[in-house]
Amino acid sequence: MNSPYEPPVSRPSNGGIVRAEKSRLWFGFGLGWVAIAFTFLWVGVAFPLFSRLAAIGNNFVEGIVSLVLLFAPTLALMGYFALRGEWKGVLGVLLAWASAIALTLLLVAACLGIMGAGRFAG
Repeated sequence: MNSPYEPPVSRPSNGGIVRAEKSRLWFGFGLGWVAIAFTFLWVGVAFPLFSRLAAIGNNFVEGIVSLVLLFAPTLALMGYFALRGEWKGVLGVLLAWASAIALTLLLVAACLGIMGAGRFAG
């Protein structure tokens, strides 16, 4: 039987399926949020407990250490993505910070709105 179709001689190594690359943007966003949440938990709960146990009395030093601990994990995560050349991962971590700041502003505005609404209700 003569057919105009001739099968390929060999299959491509990927099986003929073109797979899209994973988006590192959302991976960086998720890891950024995990790092931010863990850092706030660490700085807000564990660090004050340890500073009381160590009897550190300098509030300025505690504030500086808290700020460094707050930004260190996300900066390290951004450095990790940058060294691997995954710039979308770096952008994802930056978007996580931007969304965290926006969420904080939204919560503060909502709380201030609730507090202000009580004055005019009565």
